[in-house]
Order: sequence, then structure tokens, then C-alpha cells
Amino acid sequence: MLVWIIRHGKAERSSDSGRDEDRALKPRGRRQAAHLGAEFAGRDDAPARLLTSPFTRARQTAETIAETAGLPVQLEGALESGRGPASVLTLIESLAAAGTDRAVALVGHNPELSQVIASMAEAGAIEGDWLRTGQAVGLEIDAPDQRAMIIDVIRLDED
Repeated sequence: MLVWIIRHGKAERSSDSGRDEDRALKPRGRRQAAHLGAEFAGRDDAPARLLTSPFTRARQTAETIAETAGLPVQLEGALESGRGPASVLTLIESLAAAGTDRAVALVGHNPELSQVIASMAEAGAIEGDWLRTGQAVGLEIDAPDQRAMIIDVIRLDED
């Protein structure tokens, strides 16, 4: 199974409400998401759908990717910041159990997503909060043992 792990694009440091979940994307974050959407639009291994944290910055990232790549978006509470990597791993297990043969993308937050990649990828592949804002990592997952191989990394690099 192919899972694209995507960290939301670059976001504002704070929101008008003062709540973390309301932080919106900066213009750079929107450019990062549009770049990911354009990349996915031209790939055979593109996700068939996007599951996203309901937090504003993740949802905006997913919606921008979806607009560019023509993908459906589904809100997924397991991807909320603060839920921990076990929540994301359980989601991946349920997707694998459903037997989907199409790639799927998960849009969420650090440190959870970096921890998920580190726990699933080959030992020593990743350290710390490796996943950068606006970055997508393709994981080919061996469903029985939940081990994964990183097959690609996509990110818009700007000065």
C-alpha cells in the first residue's frame, strides 16, 4: 500500500482566536500545497484521496492540493495535532485492512507525522522532526508488519 504523508504548508504563528487549531496558511504555505497538487496531478502513483486533520492549516493544505490535483478530501480526527503517532498508525492499519489498492494521502502535523515515518521506515532512515512544512513523503507499506520504505520526497524549495 502506498501512503503519502504530508505535513501542512507553512502557517501563521498565531490565529486571531489565539487557538492553535485556527492557524491559517501563509502565502508560502499555499504555494507549497499548490506545488504538491501539481506534482500529484502528473503522477501515476498519486493519491486517490486526501484524509486531513480538521485543523485550519492542514485542511487548507489538503483543499489546495485537491483543487490542483482533482482529489476528494475527507476530514479525519486521527490526524489532529496532539493525538499522538499511535492515532495515525491505527488509521494506516485500518486503511490497510480495508484492502485499498489505491494510494492515499494523510495531511497532518509534526511531531506525529515525523514519528510515524521514523517508526515505520527502515531503522536509521530518519531522526527527530524530519518532516518539513509543505513536504510529502511517499511510503510503500508492507501491510502485515507495518514496515515501510520511503519511495519519494516532494517539496517546493524556495529561498
